Amino acid sequence: MAYQDRFKDWESSGVKIVPVLSQPDGSWTGESGYVQAAFAKAKQIYSSTGTGAVLCGQKQMTEQSFGQHFATF
Repeated sequence: MAYQDRFKDWESSGVKIVPVLSQPDGSWTGESGYVQAAFAKAKQIYSSTGTGAVLCGQKQMTEQSFGQHFATF
């Protein structure tokens, strides 16, 4: 998973990390499905100055996620 080696540093500075895998294996216990659904589920974190995302995946997914959740701020 991209940037996983940085998660602890980011969390120690107050960043909430929510990894989302679209096709996890049987051992994954975190969020799964589409990242867009994870954003919708976590609406309480939306803030134009306090929300960001690191998206790694297909171009369509990253563009759709950005357009739906960040372009409106």
